[in-house]
Amino acid sequence: MKKTIALLLCILLTAGLFAGCGGSKEVKETGLFKYDLDEYVTVGEYKGMKISSDDEDFLAVVKDQMEYDMSSASLGEEVEIASGKVQMGDTATITYVGTLDGVPFEGGTETSGYDLVIGSNSFIDGFEDGLIGAAIGSTVKLDLTFPEDYGNEKLNGQDVVFTVNVKKVTRIEYPEVDDEVAKKLGYKNAEDYNAYAFSCAVQTYCHEKLSDEAKVLKTPNDEVDYFVNLEIKNYEETAEMYGITLEEYFGTDVAVVKKQIREDYVDMMPYYLVLYYIAQKEDLIPTADEVEAEYEEFAKELSTESETVTADDLKDMASYNQMEYMIVYEDVRQFLFDNVVVE
Repeated sequence: MKKTIALLLCILLTAGLFAGCGGSKEVKETGLFKYDLDEYVTVGEYKGMKISSDDEDFLAVVKDQMEYDMSSASLGEEVEIASGKVQMGDTATITYVGTLDGVPFEGGTETSGYDLVIGSNSFIDGFEDGLIGAAIGSTVKLDLTFPEDYGNEKLNGQDVVFTVNVKKVTRIEYPEVDDEVAKKLGYKNAEDYNAYAFSCAVQTYCHEKLSDEAKVLKTPNDEVDYFVNLEIKNYEETAEMYGITLEEYFGTDVAVVKKQIREDYVDMMPYYLVLYYIAQKEDLIPTADEVEAEYEEFAKELSTESETVTADDLKDMASYNQMEYMIVYEDVRQFLFDNVVVE
């Protein structure tokens, strides 16, 4: 299967694995989840999964895939929505007043207009979700609670009310896929692109469904620590690039951020465990030689007449564990697609 550097970056970024090389002391750079995952997770029947071609959830995944591809190719056009309701992905221009016990609190008021991308998780939990479905031009009240570790003693764990006015909404609209659009996306024609988008959507739908239904029996703490350390290392390198400390970069105590990152990865464990569980069962874990061959193949594809890319060059970007993960990610999702039943 032909790969591109964009695919590598996409997979690693999506998985939260694109960071500096190295890892925790517990997980060596010789592969992830090197133990029997039956003790850690139960996974539903993954062979012969059934998908209805008119299932709304599946169609939403197809739509997301196509919009992602067109967004990456800069084919979308931002338009202002004159009427209707706020949707996920919209940019809503809002004003708001936040009150605690009926009194506006410091930092909780915006009167000039703030452009909020719905789904960006820029605000506290519930704020953006509470705006989905709100009519353009309307005012909504959101009863919310600040996190216990928000970082502001006056607001930590406090129940507040945000009164939000939706002033304006802009939305990215994408063209229908015809042969011309397909060629801009890098495909021969609309048929070829639609087949690609469908296969990606099937893989994503199956993977997410299995992850949602998986039951984690025991948290693989070594891998969680590995992922957390990778992300922290990436932040450290970014902070160093700007010439500031990690505390200055975060604007708060590092321990607070690290705790949240760890909680996020614990929540994401079903996503990873499903991949490696199936890979173990179906003998899809690559050997060291196969990982090395992947580096070599990638290097050849990236090399040009004027510049040679070596496997060692790629190892500076993606460690052994990261490359192994990419192989597992691709092969397991392809396995799901090959075994799915579309009704």
